[in-house]
Amino acid sequence: MMTRHLSAILLLISLAISGGVHAQPSPFGDGWTLEPGASTLQFQSIKNGSKIETSGFGSFTGAISPAGEVALTVLLDSVDTKIDLRNVRMRFLFFETFTFPEARVSARIDPAIIADLPSVRRKTIEMPFTLDLHGVTREVVARLSLTLIGDDLVAVSTAEPIVLPVADFNLSEGLAKL
Repeated sequence: MMTRHLSAILLLISLAISGGVHAQPSPFGDGWTLEPGASTLQFQSIKNGSKIETSGFGSFTGAISPAGEVALTVLLDSVDTKIDLRNVRMRFLFFETFTFPEARVSARIDPAIIADLPSVRRKTIEMPFTLDLHGVTREVVARLSLTLIGDDLVAVSTAEPIVLPVADFNLSEGLAKL
């Protein structure tokens, strides 16, 4: 069996969010909804010190309220490494989904920060957010690229990977079991 060396998870996000951005008192209008079929949530890990593997999650939901409150929920049982046995090991040994079935992201976007999106069409912002993963809550900052694709569709992606140290989320013991 190969040993997995992982000191951090690199989170890569590409989300499509629909709602109205134009002619509204707030750029969030009546709120935005995550479009799961047009979105991906992936992470990278390093195996044997040199092999980078990309995995993802198949089930997640999200929304942005009219006030800019962001909520994203990831069902950790939906982890997809492209190898069934590894998926099972990740669920039970690493994420311990029987105890911690979800990861949650919450944030608040100031509407003023994206009010000019209809005119600039694309911008990069610094976004502080709270991640609740494996029973641990941490504040994290991400650089996000926002692209207005249409009047009611915005693509949101990480401008660079988000580094999540395994030890910060009490995942080291599960990693050792892998």
